[in-house]
Amino acid sequence: MKDESKTKKQDFSEEKYKHLIENINAGIYRNTPGPKGKFTEANPAIVKMFGYKSKKDFLKINVSDLYQNPEDRKIFNQKMQRDKCVKNEGLKLKKKNGSTLWGSVSAVAVTDKKGKIRHYDGAILDITEQKKMEQELKEKEAFNFALFQYSPQNSVVVDHEGKIIKTNIKKRKSGSRIPNLGDVMYRDYASKHKIDMYGELIKCIKSGKTKKFPECKYGKKILAIIIAPFNDGAIIASQDITEHKKADEKIEKSLKEKTVLLQEIHHRVKNNLQIVASLLNLQSRRIKDKESLEMLQATRKRVFSMALVHERLYRSEDFARVDFCKYIEEMTVHLLSFHRDKMEKVRYEKDIKKTIIDINKAVPLGLILNELITNALKHAFPKDREGKIKIKFNKKGSRYNLIISDDGIGFPKDLDFRKAESMGLTLITSLVNQIDGEIKLDRSKGTSFKIRFKE
Repeated sequence: MKDESKTKKQDFSEEKYKHLIENINAGIYRNTPGPKGKFTEANPAIVKMFGYKSKKDFLKINVSDLYQNPEDRKIFNQKMQRDKCVKNEGLKLKKKNGSTLWGSVSAVAVTDKKGKIRHYDGAILDITEQKKMEQELKEKEAFNFALFQYSPQNSVVVDHEGKIIKTNIKKRKSGSRIPNLGDVMYRDYASKHKIDMYGELIKCIKSGKTKKFPECKYGKKILAIIIAPFNDGAIIASQDITEHKKADEKIEKSLKEKTVLLQEIHHRVKNNLQIVASLLNLQSRRIKDKESLEMLQATRKRVFSMALVHERLYRSEDFARVDFCKYIEEMTVHLLSFHRDKMEKVRYEKDIKKTIIDINKAVPLGLILNELITNALKHAFPKDREGKIKIKFNKKGSRYNLIISDDGIGFPKDLDFRKAESMGLTLITSLVNQIDGEIKLDRSKGTSFKIRFKE
């Protein structure tokens, strides 16, 4: 009875063991020793792991057929012969379709009573994904290490206490004292900052927030510093910007000097033009001939229109561009002062959008504006006729539009303004060509000159 009970327990134990082997996820195998080796047992997991259809197919192959490099099988076999076991041996193996499978193998050599090895019993885990992750991590670490080592900025790595654990090539070749590993950053090394940089470093490490110091004085130097914390410490990158700062200050000083110079030039040009206008005014007092007087006054207004451009530039911070809307307003007030007899009869209407234009356009446009408004005041409203002059100026896209119109008696129908002998009309045509513009005359309702030009 005892033998029978013992047999039943043994059968039960073997059945339980067999059930475990058949259902475990790890690949379980038995194979003969030797450089090639032959599988004698295999569980379903190992068959599936290497992509074989059945256990029968799997048992037909040599153990060495599963190695990407057959030499690795020889080395493994030598270890088994010498040590009788291996534990968690990483091997580069091969599936049936030839793709790589990384396996972690643990095996023992089973011997007979005389100590001769009969077979190897082992287990294998598929660690392919783990290997991929390890490889990706290595590549990432190598990439980050290269970025750190070859960074164009002086870089130092510190631990969570601020102790220096690494420096990059730029720092080591900077010419300044190289920090010793283990020195506390901003205490043992670079401690002469005017602010508590060690305190700032510890704050960054504790908060996990990056902090930038665009200009940090260190003795006679000016440094730009970035503290970038990570889990175990921080990377400190610094750059000596002393020379850049000096260059910036030199450029700024030079710009201020040029600004003052340009301001003075525009001021003097404006004064000189005003002197010319004053001389013309004095000269006109001695002239009795009406036609000559009108010519002098017209010239005076043209000189003033140019002086006004330089006056606006003198007041502006931009010495190359003019706020033409303000210029138009000042110009119309000035022209009215020349025609006081029209002030109560003629109204002005303005539809002006704020527009900034280049000085090369402003001067000819000012002269055009002067000629067209003067022409309207002189000819559109004879014998105390009432009416209005409208000025419209705007910009659409890259194109400017200037329209000067009046509701007076209208431009003579038999007169081509482009061929007129009048100096004012000749000047207008010439100035429009100068700014690469185009001009059109509309006689349908009074007189309307439309001028278009690009930037």
